Amino acid sequence: IAMPDDGLELIREVKTVAETKGLHIPAIAITAYQGRREELLAEGFVELLEKPLDPMMLCGVVRQHAQR
Repeated sequence: IAMPDDGLELIREVKTVAETKGLHIPAIAITAYQGRREELLAEGFVELLEKPLDPMMLCGVVRQHAQR
């Protein structure tokens, strides 16, 4: 799954809609760019994974957030 060009704008919109409906949507950022952790977490992502991605780590993170 690839983010559109402006993934930060998308996450802002998703979070706004979710909040108005009383929903919690855990968004996980996957990026090849290092050093953006604080920025992405501040924007509303609940987790940041860096490429190259370990599939087992991704499964574990998804499982962890799906149980909340």
